[in-house]
Amino acid sequence: MGELILHAGIIIARWCGYPPASAGAAPTMEPATYTLYSQTNQVIVKSGRELVVEPYPVTSITSIHDDPDEEYTAADLVVSTDYLQRGLHGEIIRLKADSLHGGWSHSQNAIKIVCQAGFSSIPDDLEHAATELVLHMYNLRSRRGVSATSSPDGLNVSYRTEEIPDHVKQLLCQYRLPSVYMP
Repeated sequence: MGELILHAGIIIARWCGYPPASAGAAPTMEPATYTLYSQTNQVIVKSGRELVVEPYPVTSITSIHDDPDEEYTAADLVVSTDYLQRGLHGEIIRLKADSLHGGWSHSQNAIKIVCQAGFSSIPDDLEHAATELVLHMYNLRSRRGVSATSSPDGLNVSYRTEEIPDHVKQLLCQYRLPSVYMP
């Protein structure tokens, strides 16, 4: 059962658009440390003063470098007193009006953010969706892929593609990241 739960977590994270925290890791919605870069699906420069970060919730920011040369030295570090986190999930990073950092660079990979993101406590509806998916997967273990048998001896079996059930998708919709909808 533990393997089903682990696999269900990966399936849900992937469907919701959460990336792996590092190369070779599985996608997760649990807390993880991410290194994200601007003008990718994970960091969008909305204006000269505002960034939107995925994945979320963003629980803490370790560092933000803004360097069009992509060297990310100490001189390119944006001090934490220059910005605020906003949004329902801490996903908006806005420069303060009196910040020493004039504005965010707009070139790809100029901004590098190291942050902690993910759900440290699982919302009830997300837990319910995971439980429903695990139950679905458990019930499929002996009949996975079988949609019908067309002869009395059962030799003509057709197979279906297994997907996340629609009722589980409905529970998960609010957790899908915007980049899933906007390629």
